[in-house]
Order: sequence, then structure tokens, then C-alpha cells
Amino acid sequence: MIVSLGVSALGTTSYTPDRPLLLTGANVAPNAACTCNISFVSAATAATTLVNASYGILFSLSSSAAGVYGVKIPIEKGQVIYLAFSALGWAQLYFDEVTS
Repeated sequence: MIVSLGVSALGTTSYTPDRPLLLTGANVAPNAACTCNISFVSAATAATTLVNASYGILFSLSSSAAGVYGVKIPIEKGQVIYLAFSALGWAQLYFDEVTS
């Protein structure tokens, strides 16, 4: 499953799954000015310097990076994932469905 989220300027958005998922990767749109911090903590702003380990950053991606793939991060139903953008841009989150 792919979820695409974005902003029209500097800002933060979020995604809350309605069922358990496995986060398997992410990438950012090719906007040279855009970076995106992906975190479980809303305090993870789009600052270019990450100064606090409590931000719980999962990924900090730039548009010049290829993205992150091959990870397996369990996401519980209702757990919020925050995406903080430094400029206009979008990101894609890749998930696998959890089966019992």
C-alpha cells in the first residue's frame, strides 16, 4: 500500500492508519528545496538541524536521496506518523499489510 502526503509550503502533516501496518519505506518528491522528517513525535519540525533525540526521527529524507526501502517498522492501528516538510513537497510512505 502506498500513501502520498504533502504540503503546499513549509509545514507538517500526518497519517493515522486504521489497521496495523508494516512501514517498509519512504521517499520524497524531487523538489530540490524540500526535506522531510518522518517521526512518531509532532515536535519533529522541518528544521534542518536535528538537535533532540526525543524527536524520535524515523527518517530524514531529502529530495536528492533515493529514499529508504527494505525497513520493517510495525505501526499500530491509530499510531500517528508525522511528516514535517521544509518547503512545498510530498512524500510517499510504503506499507505492507499485517496478516495474522
